[in-house]
Amino acid sequence: MIKEALKLPTRDIMAVALILRHVDEMVEILSEMRSKIIENSDNYDAKRYLPCRLRSGMIMRSLKDHWVTCLLTAAVWEARSLERLHGTLDNLKHVFGTVPPEQPSREFYRAVVEDLNL
Repeated sequence: MIKEALKLPTRDIMAVALILRHVDEMVEILSEMRSKIIENSDNYDAKRYLPCRLRSGMIMRSLKDHWVTCLLTAAVWEARSLERLHGTLDNLKHVFGTVPPEQPSREFYRAVVEDLNL
């Protein structure tokens, strides 16, 4: 279906399909990280929010070089879902306090690059 919709080389179509196949799982990871951040927002410790190494590694293994694109897509997807659920940015601040919408994706990227050694 994607192949007929896009007039791109086959490798680009395969990359888009791969990213779309894994974006839901990446959104789940970001949502879990957001929950952990909100639960412990009063005593912030970046090490506490590390995602599961096995789960992250399996996604990275499957996505290969496209993991950052998938992470960005999932971050936008999650932020838009929150916005649709809770309304405006002011309502988001009321619900989630000082946790900005992009923080889980930043934490995930930092964890993958620095802490998990993936």
